[in-house]
Amino acid sequence: MTFGNKPLRAWMILFFLAILFGSCGKKKPEIPPENILVRIGEKTLTTDEFIRRAEYTPRPAYCRLNNYIHKKIVLNSLIGEKLMAMETDEDHPLRRDETFRDYIRGRKEQAMRQLMYYEEAFNRAKVKTQEIEREFSLAGRKYHLSYLNVSDSARAVWIRDSLATGRYDLLSLSGTMRELPQRVVTWEGKEDTQVHDALFKQPVEKGQVIGPLYVDRNQYLFIRVDRWTENVALTEQTALQRWEDVKEKLQDEKAEAIWLNSVSRLMKDKQLVFVEDTFWHLCEFYRDLYMLTEEQKRDEFEKKYWDRKDKDKPRLDAMDDEALMNYPFFRLDDQVWRVRDFNKLVASHPLVFRKNRMSPAEFPEQFKFAIADLIRDQFITEAAYKKGYDKRPAVTAYTSMWEDALLANYERMAHLNRIGAMKAFTMKKEQPHEQRDVKNYLQPYVDSLVVKYNDQIEINMEAFEKITLTRIDMFVKQDDQPYPIVVPPFPVITTSHPLNYGRIMEF
Repeated sequence: MTFGNKPLRAWMILFFLAILFGSCGKKKPEIPPENILVRIGEKTLTTDEFIRRAEYTPRPAYCRLNNYIHKKIVLNSLIGEKLMAMETDEDHPLRRDETFRDYIRGRKEQAMRQLMYYEEAFNRAKVKTQEIEREFSLAGRKYHLSYLNVSDSARAVWIRDSLATGRYDLLSLSGTMRELPQRVVTWEGKEDTQVHDALFKQPVEKGQVIGPLYVDRNQYLFIRVDRWTENVALTEQTALQRWEDVKEKLQDEKAEAIWLNSVSRLMKDKQLVFVEDTFWHLCEFYRDLYMLTEEQKRDEFEKKYWDRKDKDKPRLDAMDDEALMNYPFFRLDDQVWRVRDFNKLVASHPLVFRKNRMSPAEFPEQFKFAIADLIRDQFITEAAYKKGYDKRPAVTAYTSMWEDALLANYERMAHLNRIGAMKAFTMKKEQPHEQRDVKNYLQPYVDSLVVKYNDQIEINMEAFEKITLTRIDMFVKQDDQPYPIVVPPFPVITTSHPLNYGRIMEF
């Protein structure tokens, strides 16, 4: 089994970094004091984290607008979340929970890998002006293509050689009298790298047949350029934006090449051999688990961490056969990994499949790829620990954001149980009584915590006044990651808007 490589997308890395330190320099990822919006003891809330907590997940109706009152409710809610988290100590039930610890560790290690990629690949990728100019000249094209998929390498070579003679066209070699399938390809589209490079790295001619392009396992593609239209960048602003887009994409490509080379050295000569019987046993279990709809996957997440109950769907931790845990699953070099070892790794790093959509017949192969990628990430994580990425401010701030959110939600539920209001309170969005329930059952608790921690709260009012929020609901994810959800759900804990507590932050 060879180890695949699925590099982290540069835009997603920049997106992750922006959450933590916004406008600070790329080469020194530390949080400037002026970017700290709130400080409560040792806890901080940055301006950029505030914006993304407010905008990258839906807010409740009572603070969804972009006016000043709603902005203050958002701030009070995020401060209240930090205060609830401060009510937990090291002996807190959630902190003792192994699943919770695995989850937080997985979040931290994902951030470590992302920051390592950013610093050691993306930041080192340099793009020449000539390279930008070449692709910029073609980036406005919209190609209208005909194409032919071939699943046999020998036939692909035969078609290529037959086309080279000039006596045949692609349709006559396709084996069908029907018209070839067609599609439209743009520079911004999410095309296979081979297709993108063939069309946008150098000029092509009308009627030109390109291929065979190796696009997937035993899949070869021929494309014919039927025609194209040109979207000319007429204004200076449009041209500058396209230039920056092309530059970033090229830097992304170079970064991925650097990262692939680094990971290849890390994984050199490593071999993965599966124990067949165990593999097929686990393959059946994980197929049932991972071939869920996106809605079911989201329900699984919410059920596990936000206390939603649903007994009709499989649990993420349903594998409890003690005998199976001791079965050897695979050998990595000279080390035997048992099912227990594998499950422990998956507990902090859920499997990520290279294909979003697959048939049950494809699952075994994709399962092997996902395991190979998991083990690759484990070696990257170990390298990141050795280099001290777990101590970086960006990583610790990101980890704290998730840890505080989960601890606060636990405390929120515990409070509702203590006052006997769990049944009366609803978390469902857009319910007519949501604002009333929050005000009646949760706001008094938050207010009491504000009084308790008042002397420790500092607010950067100058930075707060400059923040502008949108009214657009978003649910932001980062693809191809063990933990795709970028920020925790918005904390539904208070409808209060006065900022009559704490003190103004001084620098």
